[in-house]
Amino acid sequence: MLEISESLHGRFGIEDRGEYAGKAGDTYKTAWDDPRMADAVGARRRVKEKRGKKATRPTLEANEGDHLILSTAAYWAERGVAVELLTFDHDFVSFADMILKVFGVRVVGLGRRHP
Repeated sequence: MLEISESLHGRFGIEDRGEYAGKAGDTYKTAWDDPRMADAVGARRRVKEKRGKKATRPTLEANEGDHLILSTAAYWAERGVAVELLTFDHDFVSFADMILKVFGVRVVGLGRRHP
């Protein structure tokens, strides 16, 4: 189980749940290698490169906080709680469909512009 000291608990009063962090990493790896996910991977690449960053696959080592957030959301979704992850984070937004399908967590991208 992933252990990160109080990242969610200390800020929001939500107990960190790392049980699904490994599954999150595996899911991103599968998506990154799946040609059917090319649009999602491409969207993430464009955002990262626009900011001058290298667009690599989200990994547990490099993206601990994101994996812990997704793991905690997945923990509650697995227990029947309707979970919506409100975020500006393109790592979540780009893979929103996959996250909903695999973890039952609805990602709501707050950075989108509406007509």
